[in-house]
Amino acid sequence: MNGADSTAGDRGIPLESLAAELTSAAHAVALRQGVGGKWLDLQLDLWRSLAETVRLRGREWPWALGPTAFAAWWEGLVPELTDVAYRAIRRHSVRGSLSEMKAALDPAFRFAIRTVARRRAHAGP
Repeated sequence: MNGADSTAGDRGIPLESLAAELTSAAHAVALRQGVGGKWLDLQLDLWRSLAETVRLRGREWPWALGPTAFAAWWEGLVPELTDVAYRAIRRHSVRGSLSEMKAALDPAFRFAIRTVARRRAHAGP
């Protein structure tokens, strides 16, 4: 995301922050479940996959809803984000249950989205 897309259309939607929070959440879930291999490789894989999805979906943000609808709109994309992270995690040696991991990603992503939305709300215009 190289800073160029740090906000969607420069309208204050922190896409890079969102991608970072989602990556952190997915990485924590994967580590708790027992992912083998190098944790840094996993984190980078998650970052690339999630950042690309956030960048692409950020272009579709319905601006008429305004920034207050940020969390609700992104939470609607949690199933897609979960699938993206799940595929990235599967590329690494998973020791835990894949179904448990997928189930754990959903609430972790919803929390991450709400965290970014709260930060944005407190930051003001």
